[in-house]
Amino acid sequence: MTRHCSLHPLAAAALWALLAGAALPAGAQQDTGLAVGVSQQLLHDSNVLRAPEGNEQEAWVSLSGLRLSLDTPVGRGSFKANASADAVQYRHLSQLNHTSLKLDATLAFEAADHVFGEVGAATEQSLYRYDQLGLLQTQRSLRRDSRAFVAARVGVVTKWTAEGTLSLQDTRYTDVPLSVRDQRWLTAEAGLRYQPSLDLFFRGVVRHIDGAFTREGLVDDDFRRQEIEGVVFWQASGASSLTASAGLMREAHTLATVRDSRNWLGSVAWAWQPTAKLQLNTRWARDSNAGSNLSSTDAAFSNADTVRRSTASLGATWRLSPKVQLTAQAQRAQRTLDNTFSGLVQQSRQGRDTTDTLGLTLSYKPLRSVGLSCSAHQNRRTVEGDLGGLSYAFSAVDYGCAGQFWLR
Repeated sequence: MTRHCSLHPLAAAALWALLAGAALPAGAQQDTGLAVGVSQQLLHDSNVLRAPEGNEQEAWVSLSGLRLSLDTPVGRGSFKANASADAVQYRHLSQLNHTSLKLDATLAFEAADHVFGEVGAATEQSLYRYDQLGLLQTQRSLRRDSRAFVAARVGVVTKWTAEGTLSLQDTRYTDVPLSVRDQRWLTAEAGLRYQPSLDLFFRGVVRHIDGAFTREGLVDDDFRRQEIEGVVFWQASGASSLTASAGLMREAHTLATVRDSRNWLGSVAWAWQPTAKLQLNTRWARDSNAGSNLSSTDAAFSNADTVRRSTASLGATWRLSPKVQLTAQAQRAQRTLDNTFSGLVQQSRQGRDTTDTLGLTLSYKPLRSVGLSCSAHQNRRTVEGDLGGLSYAFSAVDYGCAGQFWLR
């Protein structure tokens, strides 16, 4: 079973690879695409803990970061790695202070004529600020996500391309009450793509997922999931493109059999650039849990309580000048929830909640190595039905500014 696999050593290998690249002689670094950056962000959050109305706690938050990036050719392939660390400090809420980490590395190679492959690993650590079960997280709880994968494509320069991917993913929480959501899964995927022209391709995929909710102190719930998916991409014009997918899934659990299901999933995305300065992006998606590719659009929503989710988003980017850009984003996410994995509520509950997000960002890039931005976001969640102990309504507004400098 996947619960016997260990992913963390694989993700850690990405760090050693990045450090090895950074340790190259000074003369070699000029050819590797090595870059070092620093960043500073200061923002105000009106509801840090995402608490219900009347229980909000506001705070100023400081994020001081260090960035590393490496992009170097390796034979007929390339090696790319990125690392970032942010010291996050909450004024008057010091118990939430933590270090946020992101790390990824990918080695791309050409094994033979028309055969291309990739091997990679990634890991991330972030603060999990609130709990869906209606229990406020007043203490620090970190979420750790790791992934390792190997992929191959055959026939890359022909109309037909065969693709295969094997990946191992792991999600863990440092807080014991949240460990009921710890999850690990192995995904095997095979696909075939047909591209009759540069503007059009079709792709068919079959996917098998073998995983488990590795709940600390409780019996693991193993699950198996099969998916079949079809994807079409169409470059309608130089200014417009459309991507659509549709799939069927079947999921079975050894313990939580009430979560056995068959469902359809899909998405539609349209990108349109009516002028040289304006770009619009719209997307609608229907997905579910178990960490499949169809459900990985937003890791923050991929957990044991979410049975199904529908998301609609609209984004616009307006380039005011070569150095100034304004971005607006709106999203609505509606989830179908149950408390099968809570381990805290005796009565079975199901229901839905809806989260609306609005965002506005103004960015200024006076130099290639310098970036400045200011942004504001509003989040509001509403609930439907009797969701006591499962979800709750809240609202939050955050705003702030950030700066970043790169030495290349």
